[in-house]
Amino acid sequence: MATDAEIEAGFKAMRAIRTRGGKVHDDVLRAYARAALHAAELVQLAEHRRRSELIAEDARRAAEGPSG
Repeated sequence: MATDAEIEAGFKAMRAIRTRGGKVHDDVLRAYARAALHAAELVQLAEHRRRSELIAEDARRAAEGPSG
């Protein structure tokens, strides 16, 4: 889960982006930052799971011994 400091850092980074037109409300930017951080966490978890599966598969192959 994203910490308040991470959300604030994301908020400040998005606020620094120059835009044209109306001003985006701060709460909207914080919500976007929170959603982006949550999405990043999900990607990291999926990548960790994928790597764990690859390691487990390599371990199973090594335990079977040489085939052929």
